[in-house]
Amino acid sequence: MEKEAPPTEEKAEPKPEKPEEPSSDKNPSPETKETEDAPKTSEKTKISDTKTKSEEKEAATAEEPEASDENPSEASSLENENDTTESGSNLVDETEEEHKAESLAEMELKDVLKINSMNIDFGELFPGQILEETVIILNNLTNTKVPFKIKINCLSKEFDELDEYVYSMRRPTTQDVFNYNDTFLILLAQKAISYYKLAIKVPNIMEEKEILGNIEISCNECQNGVIKIPIKSTIGNLHFFYIWKIYNFISEKSYTKVVS
Repeated sequence: MEKEAPPTEEKAEPKPEKPEEPSSDKNPSPETKETEDAPKTSEKTKISDTKTKSEEKEAATAEEPEASDENPSEASSLENENDTTESGSNLVDETEEEHKAESLAEMELKDVLKINSMNIDFGELFPGQILEETVIILNNLTNTKVPFKIKINCLSKEFDELDEYVYSMRRPTTQDVFNYNDTFLILLAQKAISYYKLAIKVPNIMEEKEILGNIEISCNECQNGVIKIPIKSTIGNLHFFYIWKIYNFISEKSYTKVVS
């Protein structure tokens, strides 16, 4: 009998291992990428932080040129320009306020016109006597002309039918010495002054009597546009008046005898 050959065990041949490829810089592993990128990003953040700080410093120096020692003249000029602009704006505001304040429709006539006397008393007078008092009117506004009317009134009604004025007024000029009237229309310039002569001619009434009147100043463009100034005079003691008339009569007679 033939001997059977013992079974041979087939051993798996080990596969040849591939040689490890050397690591190149072109294709680094992700771990190495992360490790390599980390210091770069930190460096970038540091550079950006330094840049932002330097930019903030430059912006601060650009906004505050006055603190620089290199250009003191420019800083002073900027301060002067700011002062002049502020003063100019203040002047504009003041002028605008003045123009607004001088609207006649928003003001009372007593604040627009100033008068030297708000009460006129001629005192005791004799029949036929003529006496004058000065009246001064000022326009208190600086940029506005004021139109107004002056009316002289005698409030004693028993004298209304007389041919002559009891109370009247004239302008004190060389041309209007005796041009008495009871009504005037005036357009008074800004900050101007006008002068008048208020006159009384006492009626020839031989009795003691009080004569009342007023000066009425009116302006239609103002609030409360009427100012009334009272006038008063009195026909005095007639006994003294008769004595005065007799004295004048005797003195005139004696003068004519001396002259003749």
